[in-house]
Amino acid sequence: MITAADLARLTNTTHGDYKRTVELYEKYKSWVTGDGLDAQLQQIVQREDEAAFAQRKRLTAHIIPSAVSRAKSVFQKGLRSNAINLYYSHDATGKVDDLKKVLSEFYSMSDERAYLDEFIADMTFIDPNGWLIVDTFGTDGRDYAKTFPTIVYSPDALNYQFTNGILDWLLIRKPMTYTGTDGNLKQSYRYTLYGTDGAIVAVPIADDSILRLMKEQHTIYEFNGQQYFQINDREVFYVMETFYKLTAPVACRWGYLHDALTDHRTFVSVLEGARPYFDKALKAVSEFDLGTTLHAFPQKIQYAPRCTAQGCVNGVLTTTGGKCPTCGGTGYMSAHTSGQDIITLGLPRDPAEAFNLGNFVSYVQLPIDVLNFQNEHVNRLSIEIQKSIFNSDIFTRAEVTTTATEKTIELQSVYDTLYSFAKQYATMWKYIVWQTAEYMGVSEGLNVIAHVKQDFKLKTYDEVLSDLQAAKTAGAGMAIIDGLEADAASVLYKDTPELMKKYSVMAYFDPYRGKTEQERMNINSSLPMDNYSRVLYTFYGQIFTDIEIEIGADVFYNSATRKQRDIIREYVERYTAMMTVPDIDFTTDTTE
Repeated sequence: MITAADLARLTNTTHGDYKRTVELYEKYKSWVTGDGLDAQLQQIVQREDEAAFAQRKRLTAHIIPSAVSRAKSVFQKGLRSNAINLYYSHDATGKVDDLKKVLSEFYSMSDERAYLDEFIADMTFIDPNGWLIVDTFGTDGRDYAKTFPTIVYSPDALNYQFTNGILDWLLIRKPMTYTGTDGNLKQSYRYTLYGTDGAIVAVPIADDSILRLMKEQHTIYEFNGQQYFQINDREVFYVMETFYKLTAPVACRWGYLHDALTDHRTFVSVLEGARPYFDKALKAVSEFDLGTTLHAFPQKIQYAPRCTAQGCVNGVLTTTGGKCPTCGGTGYMSAHTSGQDIITLGLPRDPAEAFNLGNFVSYVQLPIDVLNFQNEHVNRLSIEIQKSIFNSDIFTRAEVTTTATEKTIELQSVYDTLYSFAKQYATMWKYIVWQTAEYMGVSEGLNVIAHVKQDFKLKTYDEVLSDLQAAKTAGAGMAIIDGLEADAASVLYKDTPELMKKYSVMAYFDPYRGKTEQERMNINSSLPMDNYSRVLYTFYGQIFTDIEIEIGADVFYNSATRKQRDIIREYVERYTAMMTVPDIDFTTDTTE
């Protein structure tokens, strides 16, 4: 159990890998955002003076953030597939609905999955050693406690402790300001020690009377029933405690690729494998931009008449010694200054006085061979960055040169990269759901199961249809064909999840699922008119339309499977009643 004394003592410590995690955070952040790349460039280019390097920074347009953004878009596209699913149930009726309702307002009036979709790619790229804490506003006893996310970046995660791979506690530090005894704002920190049994917070206060009573730093003192400690002989911190009981660790790290340099105690970004190419691109792009800006432009050499202003000698006025206003101090008459100007020469009276205009101006031929090499080098580095991240060049090369077999193999390499990312997504998702249930007091009886597929459906709709047609032509089993049809639907409805949910429900309740069209017709015609499966199949589309109109699509498609089955059964019975043929006694003679 953590105590206030633990917090006071730990504020003067950091974990053993703190320096490493902060350095990685700053490096990765510069790669993703571009902020800090100039400082890394200066470490490479050290012979330039301050003015020359300032010009280099102005002229360099870094490509690293663009390369990272391209890679990140693939990860985000994987999130939009149906490869990651979380299923949870509860022994008590209605608790799942209560949990979903609380989670629907987890972040910015959106649910927990919308939150992860927005943040997980950035966090795993920028700060894999950062933490996610699911915190709570508490409850007034009438409603369930609501939860919200708190991100802790590596520089703020001062210390933590694991036991057999399970987090015991986490100490974080956040910058804050407070008003000192002199009335001026002071910069300080807020410390929070999180454990599974509570959280302890320390905030700075302005109270010199308490400070004078303290003798040792990082030691708890109690005055008037309140706890305090001091730091740096000048700051007093007031301690507040909050108690709760959690059955799982209070925080979860974003990263999933272990750092071999720290013996797997910490994590690295998925970008780490591209580090050599990022370093090369930093210098190569800068040199290319300097060359194209400062050297690769038309250089013109021309004759120009000398300035004819009175008293001008090489641009200096003999009368005052100042700069000639006519020529601006150049000593020459103004010539061609932009693409819109024309140099006009007077037509000589005597043709013998004319001269060849080709001798009047000359252009220097541009030495672009080096620039072409630099451009090709930069393009190659861009390709190598993507290959090193995905172990594949499927997103970089022209697909006309790629066979179907090669493309499948390359796509599997991409899926392998995304699979580890998706598993971490599922871990974070489970953590959010479980911690929310803990704060709500409904975790007992809760079952949470994550399912991550290895196929992220990155194929296009036409490609999936081609696979489906090939499977049918080859006589593949209906299980395979059903799977390919589901893949086609997931691609077709990837931007309309409500339609994908409708497709999934309708496919699930299809009475002849897995049968060919001919088999469906044969089975249906052999059944009695009032058979449940025959009625459902015959009026399948109309039944679902009636349900959507009368019950509501959102209500029905978001209901539990058992409830959906009961609703469909009710509507099938309606149609069955309409199809009932009255009994007729053919033995009675009705003729007169």
